[in-house]
Amino acid sequence: MARILEQVIELFREKNWAFSKMPGRPVLKTTISNDTATWLFVADVEEEENKLAKIKFYSFCPAAVPEDKRAEMAEFLTRVNWRLLIGNFEMDYSDGEIRYRTAIMLEPDQITAAMVKHLAMTNVFLMGRYVSGILSMIYGNVQAEKALAQIDQKTEANNK
Repeated sequence: MARILEQVIELFREKNWAFSKMPGRPVLKTTISNDTATWLFVADVEEEENKLAKIKFYSFCPAAVPEDKRAEMAEFLTRVNWRLLIGNFEMDYSDGEIRYRTAIMLEPDQITAAMVKHLAMTNVFLMGRYVSGILSMIYGNVQAEKALAQIDQKTEANNK
């Protein structure tokens, strides 16, 4: 059993991500950093005999959204989600926690190491791309459309 969890562990080792495993649960935790932020990255694997296997990756934003900024953040996250092919940003309106989630549910033998890597790296990449906009809205009072425009400008400049 636990074949998928082993694929995730192998990926974490390949990326040289120091990680911890939650006792008694198939959940791994590590931290990821880019030039803007450091955030918690979690892999959660569900793999039982005769059931579909599920793998979920989460990147947790390092700051919670203050209550008075949650509506504007919801607009930002909705605009971002509209662009995405894989995964989505979520915000807990009760406490302002933001996370990015990628997931898959298939027969256990259909989930490959390449799928695991693609889901994980898409998650890390997209949190890395959008975390600056999220933080600029929390700490800099930037509005949703402007935060998105700033990200687009930075992405365009990096692609030249």
